[in-house]
Amino acid sequence: MDCVLDLDLDFFVRPIAYWPDQGRRSNHEYQHAKSDKVRDFLEQKCHLSTASKIQGQEVEEHQDAFWIWRRWLDEKKLSEPFTVIHVDAHADLGFGDGGWIYLLTEFLALSIEHRRSPRVGHSGLNSGNFLAFAVGNRWISDLRYVTPNCAPAKLVEHNFNIVLTMGGEPVDKLPVSKAQDEALAKRSGAEAKLPCRITERGNHPVDLLRVLFQGDHWRTGFIELKQYCPEDVCAAVDGLHPSPVSVEPAIPFDLISERDFQFSGFTHMILAQSPQYTPESADQLLPIIREYFTI
Repeated sequence: MDCVLDLDLDFFVRPIAYWPDQGRRSNHEYQHAKSDKVRDFLEQKCHLSTASKIQGQEVEEHQDAFWIWRRWLDEKKLSEPFTVIHVDAHADLGFGDGGWIYLLTEFLALSIEHRRSPRVGHSGLNSGNFLAFAVGNRWISDLRYVTPNCAPAKLVEHNFNIVLTMGGEPVDKLPVSKAQDEALAKRSGAEAKLPCRITERGNHPVDLLRVLFQGDHWRTGFIELKQYCPEDVCAAVDGLHPSPVSVEPAIPFDLISERDFQFSGFTHMILAQSPQYTPESADQLLPIIREYFTI
C-alpha cells in the first residue's frame, strides 16, 4: 500500500502561527529549524535518502495536495486507498471556517464519483480542511498526524468568541494581527459557533473537530464522517447528537508527537510552503527538502 508523507514547512517554524495572516510571517518573530535538524528529521525519523528519492510534489498552498492526489490516482501513480502521514503544525481537518458545514451536509450528500470536485474557498475545501475532503472521497486508508515538539495552545469558547490560551491559562499578549482580530469580530451565526468544545487540558492540538471522529472524540482512534441535514449540523457540532443521514466508513486515526515518531516506507511526498504561516527566511529549507523527492 502506498504511503504519502504530507509535510508542511510550518512544522519547522516556531512559534506556531494558529491563524493565517496577510503576507508572510515576520523573520524577527518567527524562527525556522536549522538545516541539519531538517535533514535529521527526514533521514532519521522518515528514513528518506537523497540517493533513493521518492515521487513528490511541492505546492505553495497545502490545499493543492488534494488535486495532486486526484491527478496521481487518475494517472495510476498512486494506489487507492493510501496512507497519509501528516507532518504539520495544523491538523488540516477543518476548524476556523465554514467549510465544515458544507462538508457535513452538501458534500457528503454527493455520490462518491461526484465528490472529486468539491467547492473551493472559505466555505468549501481549503488549506485548513483539505484532508477531511480527501477522507470524504475515501482515498485515505488511515491518517497519522505528527505534531511538533512544543506545547500547543488551547482554544476555549466564551460567548462565541475564540480566546487563545497556553497550558490552560489565558495569554493576554499573543501575536495576533489586526486582520485576525477583525476576522474574529465579524464571525456570526453558524461560523461563530466554532467547535471549541474539543478543548481539554493536556498536550494535544487545538484543531481536532470532535464531530469528525467516531464517538465525537479523536481518542477513539477513528475518523468517521457523518452527513447531517442542514438544520442539524450545528447541533451535531455542539455535541447534541442528532441522527445523521448517513455515516462514512471509519478510518484509523493516530496522533503522534515528533519526539515519538518513526516511520520507514514512504512512497510519495507532498511539500507545502504555506506562506501565510511561515516567514520568508524559512524558504531556504525548501531546496533541502526537495533533495528527497523527484517530480
